[in-house]
Amino acid sequence: MKVEKLKYGAVYYCNRLKLYSFLTSKGFEPKFISHNIRNPKHLVWAFDNSSRLEEAIEEYYQLIEN
Repeated sequence: MKVEKLKYGAVYYCNRLKLYSFLTSKGFEPKFISHNIRNPKHLVWAFDNSSRLEEAIEEYYQLIEN
């Protein structure tokens, strides 16, 4: 059995609305939604992490850099 080496751990916490929108447009659904501890007016979306999710996150950051 191959164990995935994940950059972000078992759960990825997303606190950027545009990244959240990008991930959900790719078919990812958050595991849960919570208020940001540092700023309760903002939300944090928690996703089960996978290599596929990490690839989508990298794709998002490459898109916004260009």
